[in-house]
Amino acid sequence: MRAQLLLSALLLCSACPPPATAKQGTLEQCQKVQDKIDYYTRLRRAGGSAKKMERLKQRRDAYRERFSERDCRRWRKQLR
Repeated sequence: MRAQLLLSALLLCSACPPPATAKQGTLEQCQKVQDKIDYYTRLRRAGGSAKKMERLKQRRDAYRERFSERDCRRWRKQLR
């Protein structure tokens, strides 16, 4: 019985949309993140060892994730 109650609560909570606590970035914050993405892209294009390329890719992907989390897509035209 208790397990069914917990399962029901989990299913109910999983159907709910996530809370709107996503942090929206300002134009300046988004510009800094975009600059870092461009920086790591340039470093990767310069080449290097496989280990270095993988590390640069991971860092760039982390900034891309931050770009998405802060909803920086809304500033796309200004970031060019």
